[in-house]
Amino acid sequence: MKAIVPAAGIGKRLRPHTLTTPKVLFNVAGKPIIGHILDFLIEAGIDDIVVVVGYESSQVERYLHEQYPEVTRTVQQTERKGLGHAVHIALEDNEEPVLIMLGDTIIDIELKTILESSKSFIGVREVPNPQAFGVVEMDGKQVQKLVEKPENPTSNLAIAGIYRIQNQLKLKRSIERLIEQNVTTKGEIQLTDALQDMLESGEKIEVFNVDNWYDCGSWDSILETNRILLDKSENGSPVVKDSVINEPCYIAPTAQLINSIVGPHVTLDEGAIIKNTIISDSVVAKGATLENCSISGSLIGEHAHVQGTVRKLSVGDYSEIKFD
Repeated sequence: MKAIVPAAGIGKRLRPHTLTTPKVLFNVAGKPIIGHILDFLIEAGIDDIVVVVGYESSQVERYLHEQYPEVTRTVQQTERKGLGHAVHIALEDNEEPVLIMLGDTIIDIELKTILESSKSFIGVREVPNPQAFGVVEMDGKQVQKLVEKPENPTSNLAIAGIYRIQNQLKLKRSIERLIEQNVTTKGEIQLTDALQDMLESGEKIEVFNVDNWYDCGSWDSILETNRILLDKSENGSPVVKDSVINEPCYIAPTAQLINSIVGPHVTLDEGAIIKNTIISDSVVAKGATLENCSISGSLIGEHAHVQGTVRKLSVGDYSEIKFD
């Protein structure tokens, strides 16, 4: 089965980090977000993965070429017209099934039964704030209605970023109807609206529960996902002489620790330097340097340099911050 991973978005909620780095390449628990997604799909037996790229596409394509050259291919979304539009670019004119998994959502479930089925499914999860998601209304086991980010939701069952569509040609035609009739929600062609069009055309869609669903769309959600995945990880950190590591952590092989206390729940990417610093519950990107700091709950961008006492930061790439 083919899988589609839309990964063309800007990631506005993660600025300033996404001004230079696409969201899907953020390192969470030792691996870029899209790396977690691709490994999940490959483990489920999928070996044809189409990644829809757009913003900073060259960085994403370089990573895919280096790490997943045999199972991935890319298509360009040159205009950002919404998730439905992004998926449409990757769909083909055949009636084969397709799996769609969003590029900013890490999921940990057993996919075998869903992939082997001959039905269409949407992954769902109950949430306390359904107005922030696509929402599913049910009639027994069947999906009755789908609404994208409703102001007054009648259900708390949110779409969890994964879809198994039995006939991709039907989905493609539904998206094309939205495009031709200029049907948009919040100014974009929405996948939720296309699936609603399929329902109205007689397609039957069921749901499956996604209990382990880790969003990576905001600062807080990335840190939460980092904590959860590190707790699940069985990889230990390296032994260091003059520093203390409080597990769980991910310490890249080229990261340097000098007279510091790291963890718990810290990810240090390649080339990061931590000197005379206490750090917990944070993600530090490639080549960043922290000196004489005490920080927690922070995102530190690539090659940023932070020096001096501070408690919580979101620092973009190549920034320099000093506290006297």
